[in-house]
Amino acid sequence: MAELDWGSNDWIYDYSMEHTIYLKLPSPLVQGKTYTLEINPNTNSDITSETFTYDIFNSQTEAIHVNLAGYMAMPGIKAADVYIWLGNGGARDYSDFEGNNVYIYDVNNQISQQVGTLSFWKSNASEAQGYNYTQSDVWNADFTGFNTHGTYRLAIEGVGCSEDFIISNQVYYNPFMVNT
Repeated sequence: MAELDWGSNDWIYDYSMEHTIYLKLPSPLVQGKTYTLEINPNTNSDITSETFTYDIFNSQTEAIHVNLAGYMAMPGIKAADVYIWLGNGGARDYSDFEGNNVYIYDVNNQISQQVGTLSFWKSNASEAQGYNYTQSDVWNADFTGFNTHGTYRLAIEGVGCSEDFIISNQVYYNPFMVNT
């Protein structure tokens, strides 16, 4: 976003917009299968065809919410929330995925290890000051007990994987560093 000239009562801003389109598929994607998505050229998309192989360890989803600062490499609760609001598509229901395996995926060594299963955590409700920030029920992907230093993704069968995060005793060094 760029702050340009002063308008009549505020700055004039220039910004880019991004649109997300969620697809409701007739059946779940299959691990290891290759798909081609054809996009109508009338959408003015810069891409009209995309081929991808569905892999829960590399197919990133916005639905898995990990702590992007990371997790401490010591005993303590380690978990991610699983939910997504699909705009006018409403909240995504993950109840069919309850009990699916949750894996920790070592990004550098490309090795996965099962660390738990997906479970229901909380019903859709208002939060701080009466706002409903998630607009969705929330599921839990708990990996408490995994304390090995490294860079990881959390992956859930049938859902996909999180963004990369680290496990280290230094995870809060940069976020709380103060320059004097």
